[in-house]
Amino acid sequence: MPISDEYAARTACRDHTLINTQPLRGSLRGQFYSQCQKARMNYGCKYSHTIFNVNRVHKLGSPDGRTSYVVGLDYGYGFERYGGYEGWYSGWDVRIPDGAGYPPSKNIGHARVYDLPKALLVKEARTGLRSAGDALTQYAKVQSLCQAHHELNACQRPECKFDHDLVDSARIEKLARWAPGNTNDYDALTVECRVVEGRTTWKITLKEAVFARLKATEPIARRIPSRPYSYESAELLDVVRHMEQVVGLATT
Repeated sequence: MPISDEYAARTACRDHTLINTQPLRGSLRGQFYSQCQKARMNYGCKYSHTIFNVNRVHKLGSPDGRTSYVVGLDYGYGFERYGGYEGWYSGWDVRIPDGAGYPPSKNIGHARVYDLPKALLVKEARTGLRSAGDALTQYAKVQSLCQAHHELNACQRPECKFDHDLVDSARIEKLARWAPGNTNDYDALTVECRVVEGRTTWKITLKEAVFARLKATEPIARRIPSRPYSYESAELLDVVRHMEQVVGLATT
């Protein structure tokens, strides 16, 4: 049975989690691509390149099974900052803890990290967690968003077949709704995964640049008590939902 466009759009692209193994020629030499990017270079992929499994973040923080670590996911904007030579782009950086036991960073070539799953793949490659030709990571549940859980937080199925560890990073990016409209570099927000003795806390901090175009006279400005503004919880999706209410992207 063919997969509908709607279902594909809420399904993480498997090939975008794999490193390209095909030869690169001409101007493509020295570039770092996911398997999907190389295969579909001239046309779009119908699967999501923004949905990611949070366990990839945990694996980066704890390659040796340690129970305490911090991983940072930084979203911002800049010229040539995220791998684009020809202009200004938004993108992601991934910070892993010092002394995490990784070998020296591998030279993987030039990488564009406009989306978070690609940024995670780049960090996995540089740390040696993933290499070209590695098999697809197997998860116990389907890597598609559970609509009831993701949109309404109302999934009542005790054995839901969809993975509730998935988050769409596009929702996080939209939190920067008042970011500057000019061409200055800026840091928009940070997502922090802090684990202490096995207990996880997710935290999103909206940086001052996120509020650059928010007028003080707007009613919503009075509801944001401090800038930068941050919120934390045990589940990343709960933090995203809270932040969406704060910035006026959701009412419930």
